[in-house]
Amino acid sequence: AAAAAAAAQATNPTMSTNSGVFTTGLSSDGGLSRYPSTSANVDTTSAPKTFTPTYGANPVSRPSPPQQQMDREFAGNASTMLAAAQAASYGELRSDGSWVSGECSRSARAEKSIASILNTAASSDANAATPAAPTVELEKSNVLLFGPTGSGKTLLARTLARVANVPLVLADATTLTQAGYVGEDVESLLFKLLQAANFDVSLAERGIVYIDEVDKVARKSASSSVTRDVSGEGVQQALLKMIEGTVVNVPDKGGRKTPRGETIAMNTRDILFICGGAFVNLADAVAERTARTSIGFGAASASDIPKKDDLLRRVEAEDLVRFGLIPEFVGRFPVHCGLAELTVDELVLSLTKPRNALLKQYSALFAMNDARLCMSRGALRSVAKLAKSKGTGARGLRSLLERLLNDAMFEVPTLAREAKSSGSHDQIIVALTAADVMDEQGNVGHGARILRGDRGVSQFLAESEDEDMEEPPQAATA
Repeated sequence: AAAAAAAAQATNPTMSTNSGVFTTGLSSDGGLSRYPSTSANVDTTSAPKTFTPTYGANPVSRPSPPQQQMDREFAGNASTMLAAAQAASYGELRSDGSWVSGECSRSARAEKSIASILNTAASSDANAATPAAPTVELEKSNVLLFGPTGSGKTLLARTLARVANVPLVLADATTLTQAGYVGEDVESLLFKLLQAANFDVSLAERGIVYIDEVDKVARKSASSSVTRDVSGEGVQQALLKMIEGTVVNVPDKGGRKTPRGETIAMNTRDILFICGGAFVNLADAVAERTARTSIGFGAASASDIPKKDDLLRRVEAEDLVRFGLIPEFVGRFPVHCGLAELTVDELVLSLTKPRNALLKQYSALFAMNDARLCMSRGALRSVAKLAKSKGTGARGLRSLLERLLNDAMFEVPTLAREAKSSGSHDQIIVALTAADVMDEQGNVGHGARILRGDRGVSQFLAESEDEDMEEPPQAATA
């Protein structure tokens, strides 16, 4: 009871206790009307002290604004706390007139009620003192990709745009020039992005711009030249604010900006810029920086020299600046990612697994003339080895298949027409094995063979050393 009175006195200074009589200034509708005032005579032999509460005796003024929330919470629970304290200290008068001493009615109910009120007041003070956390604004992280040709830089950007369901623009840095010179301005990139977004500005402001061949706009020399480098360093300077994030006025009809032309304002703060390039000889710059010159027994051997793929993973900003990019341009790309050259197994997967794989494309071409393309696993690996040896990556696969299947694509339509006119039902099969792809000297072989019917396939497999034929899946199940 004393703890309850102290809590009530701390919340409302006008509440006082005199000789066991509680006098409060709370109004009758403040939650205390559930317990009306009573002055029942209690037998002093069983009760040690008479408790006569009175309510509303001394009305007080309205509490100050900082205490309003605490007073409302206290008013709703004060009657429960006082009743529990009364029952715990003096006893409880039942409805039938019998008296239960305080020892019997003292329970955890009183302690929980008092603790609940005190915790509520403490939490209210803590919430009022704790300021609201400020809203965090997320910023983009532009990406700079460097790696050999055919390593999948453009494919990464296309896949990211398809997964994120945002518009994508694939641009070439070699066509850009500084403003005022012959060529495309950097604002043309945003106009193409608007076209990809069907001129939806809000959608275009969340798109992706991929600038390929960015290594071609590097400075030609480290020292400043007398002539202006409008297609190199000038392009890098023109892209700075756009890449970082600013409002750019884009001509509504494309082309160059004119004084009287209409423009569309675009905010590039949330547009992701991805720049890619082969960056030839960049690995040499990294090797010079990380080289260790030593002689003697502890000198580094040829096997300790890192490979080109490992060197690209160690590229720092200073290496890119030495290559020809200005420091301001490099600083706006916090993510640097070096791509390694594709292995033979990865080239085989790119031939067969993607949705638009080359093997599926050529299979669909032959299916137009009721022919079927079959390649052995050895032939696939031979094609991948030839592409890797030429250093052209995944782009070299198509040129090799065009060379191997050129004669077959010329002859199959004529054979299909002859078979249709003669009423023959033998299916035309275009087969490729490892011996057809690569000869003993490691050069490109003679190309595919054209077979007819199951008998021709059986005879061909019996004569071939590689009998593991693989047929690409149909386009409907790809």
